[in-house]
Formats: sequence, structure tokens, C-alpha cells
Amino acid sequence: MELKSETEQLEDAGFTVIRGLYAPEDIAEIRDLLVPLLEEFDSLKGRKARDIGDTFTSEQSDGAVRALKQPEIDRPTRFLPLLFKTAIFQKTRKAASAFLGCDARYAFDHFICKMPGSETETPWHQDQAYLGPKVWLNTVNFWVPLQDVDEENGTLSYLAGSHHEGLHEHAIANPEKPHVRLIDGDKEAATPVRLKMGDCSVHNSLTVHRASRNKASAPRYAWILHFNRYGRLAYFAPRNIPGLIARVL
Repeated sequence: MELKSETEQLEDAGFTVIRGLYAPEDIAEIRDLLVPLLEEFDSLKGRKARDIGDTFTSEQSDGAVRALKQPEIDRPTRFLPLLFKTAIFQKTRKAASAFLGCDARYAFDHFICKMPGSETETPWHQDQAYLGPKVWLNTVNFWVPLQDVDEENGTLSYLAGSHHEGLHEHAIANPEKPHVRLIDGDKEAATPVRLKMGDCSVHNSLTVHRASRNKASAPRYAWILHFNRYGRLAYFAPRNIPGLIARVL
């Protein structure tokens, strides 16, 4: 797979877009697997799944009141190993290999749904902030929307070149929800990515990004996959051991 221009942009800006990587049937396959998993959300709550949105109520046209949430499921591949054999996983792994210049290995994945009419924004952050400054996996991260996305339904926005700045200081966005946000000021020079179904965006683990609200009438689904050179074994790289020990202690 040749991704020369995309690789150059990823290295320079910290993010890029791959157009038309997936066929409609690839997307349909993933939707059929992941969306039903949301029906089991309550049983998965805890370390496996959480609501990272601000829960509120909204009156529907029929007068009923429903809760609007932003459910996130960590590593759905644990519950659905078939995901590893899907066309999207295989195509994404090939693209990651092209970016890394070696055989890419799976490190992490998660599935996020922004419900219709959600007022929740995903705050500015770097993915590395979830691991902190002592554990590094050096991943290339793919954001795969399962429908068209733009500013209306919660697409990502990036800060070009922010991956060159190192890890910023973060804080917990909401004490009840394990989501982090940057605390070093507002970010205005953002580049939103508008993607058609079948496209994906790719970013560095240090690239500052956010997701806007879903003001549309349909859910916004996204499957996020992280790849690197050594996969999950990268946790046990010598430089990471002190950080892992500190977590246990």
C-alpha cells in the first residue's frame, strides 16, 4: 500500500486523511458487529465501558423523555475477536504498516457513539495523556467513522504540528468521567476533518485533537484503532517498566 503523501503529512502536521480506504460492505460489517454491543453497555460498565458524555434529558416529539449519553467501549475486540478478521481491521493494519515502515501490530481499540442531539464535546487532548509521561507505546491512531462526519455530527478537529510540542499538561475534564483535557489555554487554530463513509483520519499519539458535539438526528459511531511496531508488548519496553511499577504501587 502506497501512502507517500499521507505519510509526509502525518509526519509534518501530525494527522492525515485516507480517502476511500473502506468499501460500503466493510463499514456495514463493522456496524453489524459493534452497534449491537451497545445493548450490553450496562453489563460492561466499569473498566470495560463508560459513559464519557454529559447525561441529560431531552423531550422527544412524542413527549417521552430519554437519556442521551456518549457510551465508550474499550477494546471491543476482547468481546468480539471476529473484529480482528474484518476487512476494516486488515486494511487498517496494512495502512499502519505503510506509515510505520514495518509490520504493524495491534495495540488498542475502542468504540464511541455520540448520541443524537448530544451537547457533549470531547475536549482538546492528546491520546498519550491517558498513559502519562512514563509509559509510551508510540502508536499511529486511526479514527474510522461508520457514517459521513462533519462539524454537525461530531467530527474530529486537529491542531497541525502540535505533535512536535511534546506532551502537554492535562487535567480530568469531569471528576466522574475519566476523560482528560488540555489545561494550557484555548486552541483556536483548529482543522476540522470532513470524512465520507469509507474514509478515515490518522494521527500521532501526541497530536492535539477534539471532537465536536453531535447536533444531528442520528448517532455518530466511530471505531478507533491504535497500531505500533510491537503491539501490546510495547508496554513492557525497558523505558516503560518504572512507570508500570509506579502504577501498581
